[in-house]
Order: sequence, then C-alpha cells, then structure tokens
Amino acid sequence: MATRTTGRSRAWAWRLCAVLLAACCTPAMQAQGQALVQDGIIIDPVLPLDYDQDRNLSLREQILLEYGPLGIRRGTLLILPRVGTGIGASDNPFLAGGDPDGDIYARISPGVDVRSDWARHRIDLNASAVLTRFASEQRLNRNEWDLGASGRLDLSDYANLGAEARVSRVQEEPFTSGLDAATAILSRYRRAFGALRAARQAGRTRLSATAAVEDYSFADLEQDDGVRISQAARDRRDFTGAAQAEYAFTPGGVVYLQGNYVVTDYQFPGTTLEPARDSQSWRLLAGVNADLPGRFRGTIAAGYTRRGFDDPAYEPISGLSAQGELTWFADPLTNVTVRGRRLLQEAPIGGDAFFENSARLTVERAVRRNLLLGVSGYAGQINYVRSPLDFRVRQAGASAEYFAPRWYDLRLGLTYTRRNASPATIGVADFDELAALLTLTIHP
Repeated sequence: MATRTTGRSRAWAWRLCAVLLAACCTPAMQAQGQALVQDGIIIDPVLPLDYDQDRNLSLREQILLEYGPLGIRRGTLLILPRVGTGIGASDNPFLAGGDPDGDIYARISPGVDVRSDWARHRIDLNASAVLTRFASEQRLNRNEWDLGASGRLDLSDYANLGAEARVSRVQEEPFTSGLDAATAILSRYRRAFGALRAARQAGRTRLSATAAVEDYSFADLEQDDGVRISQAARDRRDFTGAAQAEYAFTPGGVVYLQGNYVVTDYQFPGTTLEPARDSQSWRLLAGVNADLPGRFRGTIAAGYTRRGFDDPAYEPISGLSAQGELTWFADPLTNVTVRGRRLLQEAPIGGDAFFENSARLTVERAVRRNLLLGVSGYAGQINYVRSPLDFRVRQAGASAEYFAPRWYDLRLGLTYTRRNASPATIGVADFDELAALLTLTIHP
C-alpha cells in the first residue's frame, strides 16, 4: 500500500542512520512504540495470573524502588506526573517491501497517575498521550491517548469488589495484525472498556470473577491519493464473563483453573456474500504459578478454546490455547525472562480467525546500580484457520536504560524486525525494518 522505491544506497544510509542513533540511544524493544500485542484477541485474559507474588523483585523493580519517582503528596493521594520526549529513525516506516524511503520522527508523551494511599480501599486515576510526528510521511502522524480509572472496595480482609473504566485511541499493531502490515501501520481504533470484579479468599483458596464489556471503533484508512477507506465493518462489542479458582499448595505455589466466555456483537449487519460474524467463544485454562525466592517466578497455563458463529456459513474454530511467563534470577545482577502464548485472534475480514503463536526471550543485566542493559529476541507465527497463508515475524533488539535519582530516565534502543508470508502471496509483501529511538522521561 505505500511502497516508495529509491536506490539501495539511500536505504542503507537510513540503516546506518538508525544504527548510529541507536549507538547513543535505545528504549525497551519497540522502536515506534509497536508492542507485539493485538486488539483482536478474542478472549482477553481479563483476570490476573498473579505472576508476581512479591517474593522476588526483578532488577527493574529494585531500580525503581531506589531511583523511581517519589511523586507529589496531597493528603492521602499520591500524584505522579511525567513527560517524555523522543526522537526516532526507521528505514521502512510504512513496513513495505522493496527499497522504501526512511524517515525520522519526534514524539512527546505526557501523563499523570493519581493513586490513593489508604489503609483500606483503593482508587487509581491515570491519563496519558503519545503524540508522534514524522518529518516526511505525514500520514503516519498520530495522536494516541488513554484515560482510565479503577477502584477497589474492601468488604473485609478476605473479600473485595472492584471496578474499572478505560477509553483509549491507539495505533493498530502491524506485526501480528490480520491485516497486511503496510495497511495496519495506517490503522487507528478507539477502545472503550468497563469491568466489574469480585474476589473472595478462604484459607488457601481464592475465588474471583469478572464481567466486562469492550467496544472497538476503527477509523478510516487514508491511501496515497487521499481516498479514505471505511473500516466500519470491523467495529464490534465484546461481552465477557470470566471466573478463576486458585489453591495455594505452598506459600509460593498456586494452581488455578480459569474459564472465559465471550459474546462478540459486530455493528456491521452483514450481507448475503459476507454474513455477520457475531459469535460466542469460550476458553478453559489450567495453570500453575510459582515464586521461589532468589530462583525464579512465573506462570504456565494451557487449555482449550472454541469459537462458534451465529451464522451457519462459518464453521466453528477450536484448538489449543496456552500462555506463560517465567523469570529466572540467574544472579543478583541478571534476569532472564521467557514469555510465550498461543491465542485465538480475530481476522479483520472474511470471517476467518488465526492462532498467534509467539515466544520472547529477554536478558537484562545491571552493569551499575542505575544502568540496565538488555537484549531480546522474538519469534511469532500467525496461522490462519481457513487459509494456507501464514505470517512469520522475527525480531531482535538491544536496550540501555539509565535511571537518574528520582527525576529522569534515559532510554535508548535498536530493533530489527522481519515479517514473511508463506506461501508467497500476490499483494502481501515481505518486509523488514531497522529502527531506533531515544527517549527522555522527566518526572518529579
């Protein structure tokens, strides 16, 4: 969709520019803020997996305790304002095939968190924005923002009720989207989320439940010639019910069973050729969480998921679902983290869906008390249920983060990403991107 061809010398000049910028800059893995997550997860893990039981502290958590912001106290409220600035470079900002032009961009990201400091109950308010401006490719400019509020009412020492509301406007994730990456990089959507939660603990057993609703509204796509393409057919609303039962067999070990049920209601009524994709989905997971002081902490869960459609034109989709995260505390200065998941996701068009299979390895080392270095590798594959087309994503990155005592952080990073389609398909380009970003975040 936005392939721009120049000589190879210019493309490599942009690669060199990105490398030189990364030599004195690096954030945590995502060069354009493109975390490898996707809005289309059909069953979102709305219940926490209690990955952190506070028996271990990662290097990052230790550094933030010593060097993180103190905030501003107003009575029993803690206010944490911040503002981030950044400059980045990409040799392929449109994520297109061929020999594309590179570009540089600037970013500003203000935000504020307000937290209560009460003995009982809790309230959290937060607001943030990410404003990105490219030097040449104006269509890639974007204004992302997020507003949220959550609270917890403690009924007793062993029972509580919670609520959360959030609305945000964000960039669609291009690397694991069901869209072609060059199209997804132009796609924005608004997400509204609301949830009610309840939890009850009795001895070694804890029960929790969540009821949630999510509303997605996709903005039009703007093409090279200025023509706008509607994405209204992708607008949908998800109604979710979830429950989780946990049993602590040791002070640091928990087994749990989690169930989710989702009703998906598309706003587009459908046509004879493409019926509405309204559906019901469920997932059942069983897992274990462990937190062994000085050794490791993590959660591993596996189960089964199934999606059935209201219209008989679409066959049901089912398969294995799994997710996990494990951090090994190799020594007092080194953390090794492995994350993986297999989740059913929504394909943007055609009534299809795909399983995202992904794994990430991250190694972080504190070379000084306030200087954290990291390297990371990611491998992911999109397997469509009704199509032979697969996408393979590979990413490698390096990062360095400097934490000044209490008032600013400096983050520097470099990433290389490649996505291939298999088998080769007309209109779906393989691409790669080398990108770098330098960010400075100031906070009191």
